[in-house]
Amino acid sequence: MHNDESVANYFLHVDEIVNCMKNLGEEIKEAVVVDLRSLSPRFESKVSAIEEKENLRNLTMSQLHQILTAYEMRKGGP
Repeated sequence: MHNDESVANYFLHVDEIVNCMKNLGEEIKEAVVVDLRSLSPRFESKVSAIEEKENLRNLTMSQLHQILTAYEMRKGGP
């Protein structure tokens, strides 16, 4: 994720990659281990809170998208 990239654009990019992988025959489950290191540093405090509170093995991309969008809205955008 680029520092000035919105959460919505980031997740569009992730969805694009996932769809390409599925088209190549990769099986991807809804519940994924989310690699939060790809997020920009502006989400560092939120990432720490998510890691402490959530079971990352059960966190879906949709849930993460909702959490980060709400955080972005409170902080005033990208």
